Amino acid sequence: MINYVKQAPVGTRIAIGTDNNLVGRLKANHPTKKVMFLNPFSCACILMNRIDLPHLAWTMDQLAAGKSGHVIKVDSQTAYWAKQALDRMLKLSL
Repeated sequence: MINYVKQAPVGTRIAIGTDNNLVGRLKANHPTKKVMFLNPFSCACILMNRIDLPHLAWTMDQLAAGKSGHVIKVDSQTAYWAKQALDRMLKLSL
């Protein structure tokens, strides 16, 4: 979504249906494009807002120590596509 908005021509109108914080940042960072909330009345994602640097650091420390207390198990197809999505997100941050 970030790359799509970034690469869109000036004046493009884009409606995005995801976390309102991300849409708000895209709207603010790309004033030459019309970025809109797909649902402007939805609430911010509570779970996304709970991911902060202290919790991320704690999780990384736990993983580095070989501890994995919060394991989520899914079928192999779901795991494959989840990893694809994570790889794409991480690639964007490079």
